[in-house]
Amino acid sequence: QGGMVWGAIISSLTVLPIYGWVKRLLDYRVALVASFLFAIHPDLIEYSIDPIREPTSWFLVSLFLYFAVRAVVETRTWLFVGLGITLFLAIQTRSECWLLIVPIGAWYVTQFISNRVSRKQLTFGMIVMLSVTPILILILNLTFLRNEEKWQLGRLHHFKNMSAYPM
Repeated sequence: QGGMVWGAIISSLTVLPIYGWVKRLLDYRVALVASFLFAIHPDLIEYSIDPIREPTSWFLVSLFLYFAVRAVVETRTWLFVGLGITLFLAIQTRSECWLLIVPIGAWYVTQFISNRVSRKQLTFGMIVMLSVTPILILILNLTFLRNEEKWQLGRLHHFKNMSAYPM
């Protein structure tokens, strides 16, 4: 019951970052349509295997894209910190979120080449964003998980399962 309530709340909140990043990339009309289509899409909730992880993952991916749009264009340090925290939380929710490195990396390269923003600030911001995950893992292991005999690095068991398949 609680999982379904969480899923409904976080799915409803997902509309906000979707609207934000689509509006910044295109315009408010397209953002309204994208948000509306997400809100009424029945398969996203109806066929959800895990009512807590999947909607939370959708929210964090959307929030990551919102922060990515703002951080790369505005090159403000606090946006890169928010981007890093969102990436960390998304990775802890679903290991597939490691793939978010691909779009932010591609966007970094295109902005760096286009020279629309300060290359120094952009590079510093990306370093900040990429350093947040190891810093948070360190903090978690030194505080909340200090009584564990082995350090926890996050949800990495999927990578172990993938290595069992021959290439």
